[in-house]
Amino acid sequence: MDPDGTLHVTPPGGRTRTTRPSCLAEACTRQAVTDLLGRTPTRYRSPTPKERADRRAAAAERARLAAEIEAELDAALAMRWHDAAAGSQDGDPPPF
Repeated sequence: MDPDGTLHVTPPGGRTRTTRPSCLAEACTRQAVTDLLGRTPTRYRSPTPKERADRRAAAAERARLAAEIEAELDAALAMRWHDAAAGSQDGDPPPF
């Protein structure tokens, strides 16, 4: 490829093919590049500000739910240990 964007391709045992860009690299506009290459596939596009905000909100909700579940588990374990300790003071074994 030349600095001006001209591409030379020679397949094995074949003729050299040359393509030139429709505009100079410095003068190409986004529309010219889109016309030449087509639109970027959706999966490769950068997310919009709204999509980024939605992703941040979903991540925050997941983190909040995880913290809530963790707190409930800690409370259940503390209750279990408390019940086990109370049972051992009375001389009764825990019910498990």
